[in-house]
Amino acid sequence: MNLGIETENAEYKASTGELKEGIISMGSMLNKHKGGLLYFGVKNDGFVIGQQIGDATLRDISRTVNQNMKPVPLFVITALKTDDLCD
Repeated sequence: MNLGIETENAEYKASTGELKEGIISMGSMLNKHKGGLLYFGVKNDGFVIGQQIGDATLRDISRTVNQNMKPVPLFVITALKTDDLCD
């Protein structure tokens, strides 16, 4: 599946190994557009490659946002199964 190209409102990261870069992009989207979407498990060209995640991964993302963004934005973390994207 391909989500299309990155835009000023949508940023793709191959994995949460790029969490720091994702948070920087998130800050840019919030400053310019007051919102946006940050996807992990998606290559820069929009192809979904997926990523194994667990509760610890979700907590790490939440903690990193809360510790590095001031003021802390209102955000939602949603984990999707790749099967859900193919509907």
